[in-house]
Amino acid sequence: MENPSRYMREVVRPLYAAAERVAPAALPSAGMRVHTYNFPCSFAIEKVDRTCRVMLYGHGKRGTEGPILVFSEGTPYWDYFSSQLEWMKRLANDPREPWTSKGLLVRSLEAGDLSLEPDLART
Repeated sequence: MENPSRYMREVVRPLYAAAERVAPAALPSAGMRVHTYNFPCSFAIEKVDRTCRVMLYGHGKRGTEGPILVFSEGTPYWDYFSSQLEWMKRLANDPREPWTSKGLLVRSLEAGDLSLEPDLART
């Protein structure tokens, strides 16, 4: 989304609200986690139960214009994309080299982030 205020209003705040709503009822290994990061990527990944949904981003295309691929557990594609999410979670919880010296930052979305507009992956 080109407008950071609109992105915050229409995407980030609703995602955060949804995560907060399900948190009290979720087991520690369940629920919804939202992370921010400060590096470019060519796809977005959502993991729901035993399925990974992958949205590809192309040059000059909006996220909604790209294909959406769905992979089920037990396939090498699910293994790949699921491991990418695990890598990001590890980077958020336990940052280490070589990523820290490269300035990569991944962190959990917090209530204080909801008023920020341009840089959600702040320190």
